[in-house]
Amino acid sequence: MDTDDEKWFPVPGRAQRRRIARRVGKVKPQRSRMRRKARKTRTGGVK
Repeated sequence: MDTDDEKWFPVPGRAQRRRIARRVGKVKPQRSRMRRKARKTRTGGVK
């Protein structure tokens, strides 16, 4: 399943990989959202 999903997306980027993982059900959306928010706050983009 993983290889098939990667085939659909030609660009193996971080966002693409996360999206694929979410679709497969590997990454829980809540955890990924929390991590993204923390990273943004650390960079100083969104507080």
